[in-house]
Amino acid sequence: MTVQWNDALKTGDAEIDAQHVELFRRVNLLLAMTDTLSLTKCLISLFKFTREHSSHEEYVMRKIRFPEIFPHLIEHNELLTQLNRVAESIANETFVKQDWREFFSVWLIHHIETSDRQLVAYLAEHPVPKER
Repeated sequence: MTVQWNDALKTGDAEIDAQHVELFRRVNLLLAMTDTLSLTKCLISLFKFTREHSSHEEYVMRKIRFPEIFPHLIEHNELLTQLNRVAESIANETFVKQDWREFFSVWLIHHIETSDRQLVAYLAEHPVPKER
């Protein structure tokens, strides 16, 4: 089973939505792997992309002085902490796909539907200032 992206998860920001689609793709690639080396490679790719995506959102939040930045940053750090736990489970050979599929499904959907939509709504009213 995969972690399903669907258009109902769109936030209204094309760049953030495209990054979310890619995040789901990389999660599903990880969950499709069957050997330790492939799991590790996919996890590294997922971790790197998660940092890039989080950095993009964090940049936007700082630029628009998003009032809920700190709770949002805490959520991003929580996801990175969980990815470290995935790494530990792969290394310890205790990686259970179903458990992690469930975690990613719940976490990603909740984060997008609450925190990211809140950010995009604020962004719509307070666009990122143009660079000079």
